Amino acid sequence: MDSLMLQLSDEYRRLREEKEILEKQLKVVNGRIKTVKPRLLDVMDKASISKFSRGGKTFSTSSRIFMSPETGQKEQLIKALRDHGRDDIVTVNSSMMASLAKEQRDAFIDAGGDPTAPPSEWLPDWLRGVARVYERENISMTKA
Repeated sequence: MDSLMLQLSDEYRRLREEKEILEKQLKVVNGRIKTVKPRLLDVMDKASISKFSRGGKTFSTSSRIFMSPETGQKEQLIKALRDHGRDDIVTVNSSMMASLAKEQRDAFIDAGGDPTAPPSEWLPDWLRGVARVYERENISMTKA
């Protein structure tokens, strides 16, 4: 056999084995991030701090709203959107749905509603039961 082929096959095997080790390590690190992130969000929230710098990094919180069809309710959601003049998002594009949810929440807040109210309080009746709304908190870390 060609010695170059044998050398490359050995290197390829070593790289694949190294990749497996790194993927296992990544799973462990991601698991640790999943436990630390909500704790940090909670501590920042309790301290009423949305941004701080430490060790040359800036940590800041952000929140995104998501809306999607309830399980098995996609067709009903499309009908509800059409019935209420929202043909512009009938494709049920996730970013457009999120914008609609944010628009509904902002209108509720502008009308004097509680900004911390759950979607059941600010989602219009025609979307209740056909759309699922949730918010995802995040922490971003950038150079200070």
